[in-house]
Amino acid sequence: MTTAQPSSIPNVDAQQAEWFKSSYSTNNGEGDCVEISTTYLPSDGVCLVRDSKSPDGPFLRIPARRWGAFAAAAAAGHFGEV
Repeated sequence: MTTAQPSSIPNVDAQQAEWFKSSYSTNNGEGDCVEISTTYLPSDGVCLVRDSKSPDGPFLRIPARRWGAFAAAAAAGHFGEV
């Protein structure tokens, strides 16, 4: 079964993407470890975010036009703890 993608968000290959760890993540393995793709950038219309502790796991595909709102909500703690 294929899931339809909104036309404003391009299809991406997260396995081929390059990632960098957020400067807010800790290096001791116990903190919040968020990675952001450097392969797919806002200029491509999408931002990718994943948990660095699960690099083969799911990732978020956020429309670039919504990135600022997402980052602000995450910084304010609106998503809670997992």
